[in-house]
Amino acid sequence: MHRRVVLPLVLALEIAAPPVRAVDDFATRLAGEIGRARAALGLGALAGDPDLNAVAQARVDAMAREGWFALLSPSGAGVEQDLDARHYAFLLVTEKLVRSVRDPGEIVGDWKVDPAKQADTVFRPEVTRVGVGVATSGGERLIDIVLAEPAASGTAPGESGVAVADPRAATAALEELITQRRMAVKRAPLRHDPLLVAAAQRHAEDLLAALEKGQGPESISTLSDVITDLERARKGSSDALTASHDAFQRRDIAAQAGDRRGDVAGLDSMLVFDATTAGVALQTMERSSAIADFLDPSLATIGVGLAVGAPEKGSRIAWVVAMRRR
Repeated sequence: MHRRVVLPLVLALEIAAPPVRAVDDFATRLAGEIGRARAALGLGALAGDPDLNAVAQARVDAMAREGWFALLSPSGAGVEQDLDARHYAFLLVTEKLVRSVRDPGEIVGDWKVDPAKQADTVFRPEVTRVGVGVATSGGERLIDIVLAEPAASGTAPGESGVAVADPRAATAALEELITQRRMAVKRAPLRHDPLLVAAAQRHAEDLLAALEKGQGPESISTLSDVITDLERARKGSSDALTASHDAFQRRDIAAQAGDRRGDVAGLDSMLVFDATTAGVALQTMERSSAIADFLDPSLATIGVGLAVGAPEKGSRIAWVVAMRRR
């Protein structure tokens, strides 16, 4: 609970002042340079998007105000969560963070030297919308470029006509069911961990993509590697003239123990395929040897990810339950 404190007017203004934003048309010019570079590569045009602009601006404002520069906020929120909060339905989203003192032409000029390195962000072929946010901090511009391919009007992210059309509600329900199952056998409830949620979600999406290609979990990065990448992104920093971070996300029932490869200490995970509700997912886990994992008394935190495929690709469903010990 915050206590209200009355301060002298001048001091209050200093504390409450928002981060200084670029006063010129930097964001517009940068979006234009990206569009021209994409056209030169034969890629589609980008339309400005007010929602993407608002999310990008809010993110860099928070970075400048709170002193962080990373794809995940200190609370573990990424651009996907910020878009969900605005009810922005997307098929895919990609984000590029840039910290630089250079002009738009110079920044994009560097990317044009080796466009393959930008293939998952500014030169992603499928994206059609762009939003740019700009703030200043420590004499540098903090720039967030958010590009997306929106879902069709009225379609929720991940919607596929099955019972898990609301992934966020479904994953929260599974966490709650696991908590109730643990408490029934006198185990402590698991704490919700935003980092594990982000890692589990990315891993579920990777699993779904592998399933749709007829591949298995062994064909993708381990959950341990995903967590390591996210932790590294959260700490991202550089002293170079231009620093950037990139992110790209895509939006018989069986359970199995998750992939134990990797070096994240105390990590357990479970994979459930094609369960259409949280209740079915829990029942599936209980019918398998995986029940011993989520009832382990040494576990302390949890994050659940869920990815739902499109009907034309078989409506496959991938759940990931990530847990860590104390």
